[in-house]
Amino acid sequence: MNKIKKIITFSIFLLLAVSIHAQTCIKKYSFIASEIRDCSIDHEGNYIISGAFLNNCMLFKLNSQGDSLWAKYYYPNTIGIVESGKLFKSIKITDTNEYIAAGSFGVNNAFIVKTNANGDTIWTKLIPCNGYIAGENILLLPDGNILLTGQTSCDTEASDIIDAFLAKIDGQTGQIIWQRNYLTSLFNGTYYATQATKVVQVQDGYLILANYGWDGPFTIGLSGSMYLIKTDFNGFMQWDRKNFGCFAYVSNLEVLPDGNLLVCGSGCGSGHFFAKLHNNGDTIWTRSYDALIGTSPLIRDILVADNRYLLAGGIHKGLLIETDTSGNIVWRREEYPNVDLLEKTFKDTVGLISIGYNRTLGIYDYIYFIKTDSTGYYQGLGTHSTSTVPISVYPNPAANTLSINHQNLPTAQTVELYNLTGQLVLQQNLQQNNTTISVAGLQVGVYMLQIKAGNTLAQQKVVVWR
Repeated sequence: MNKIKKIITFSIFLLLAVSIHAQTCIKKYSFIASEIRDCSIDHEGNYIISGAFLNNCMLFKLNSQGDSLWAKYYYPNTIGIVESGKLFKSIKITDTNEYIAAGSFGVNNAFIVKTNANGDTIWTKLIPCNGYIAGENILLLPDGNILLTGQTSCDTEASDIIDAFLAKIDGQTGQIIWQRNYLTSLFNGTYYATQATKVVQVQDGYLILANYGWDGPFTIGLSGSMYLIKTDFNGFMQWDRKNFGCFAYVSNLEVLPDGNLLVCGSGCGSGHFFAKLHNNGDTIWTRSYDALIGTSPLIRDILVADNRYLLAGGIHKGLLIETDTSGNIVWRREEYPNVDLLEKTFKDTVGLISIGYNRTLGIYDYIYFIKTDSTGYYQGLGTHSTSTVPISVYPNPAANTLSINHQNLPTAQTVELYNLTGQLVLQQNLQQNNTTISVAGLQVGVYMLQIKAGNTLAQQKVVVWR
């Protein structure tokens, strides 16, 4: 037993000998995408980006360090489709590390593809329509099947209408199990459009987040706003709700552990829009940041981490915002050179990973991979650049208490300890020069200790061992 403990302890010391400073950076790719829409992390830590290149549905794969692995393009088995509008809008990873991507192949076809981890096609499914149809978002179900939501003008209950739709698809074959269209209660005899954006699973069914507008497809403004559709597990509508507090174009929906909802987008005075709703659609609060006349700032992604929310988006500048649980801003960063908008943000053990792009003459241009610390800073950010300084932490491994000599950080106020999933497990005010913290209540394992003082960052891996 003592021999095993010595081997484990020696292995821990080898781990501590590795460089402990997070390498924050921005990577730009020579590969040019005409549009990117979504990103997921597979079971090996790789990033899979969905979008389009030269009017072709595209997947783009990066490793965990942001190095490009491959870019591949996808076509349905049907030939002869030449119109524009070919774009993967959503990408998800299955339990067996296969990729499901969905979007549109031309304006008359929703398109969904399943590939292996090398991007090789397993099956493709085209959902044709003699009018307009587009896939927007996919949800992987526990039984291995897939939900696809979007909008369609086919098989609607009234003419000149674009409805939200939801389809259940067999995950093994790509065949449609059922499809439901939703003629919402908004219809009043004029041209009308519902643009479904995302589908999520709740305790007793599914929620579809959508936008609506009159006078033409996707006319979102004073004539339309956010729309929420609740269905049972067979896709039959139970209720629908609209106009949650203000006119807003919504882009994302997240379900909190207590069943309440977070939505984001643009609106409420043309600013970045963020709201919290009850699970029945009633508004708890709404927030609008940076109301700008003549622009449409957009929040694209919501990340729920610890007791905070992280928002990603932008308009002409990539934007990261951290808020508290009431939507009040804790910090914001939009100083990422040449990055116009951030599509997706993930949290790693010591910082954030974001995928973004910039535009040239109104079209999407280069893809960017951005790694920052936990507050959105990255090395080389001008006046906000983060430098690292040494600190002394002992004993390491520690059983009950940990002493920190931080005399090189005279302006520091607090010390934070994170586990390897990025969760904050301890926070304590610092004493002058030296601080002792108790780790007696923590589980045995490896943690990241972090102290930030202005633009200076000190980090150290520490081990709790008994």
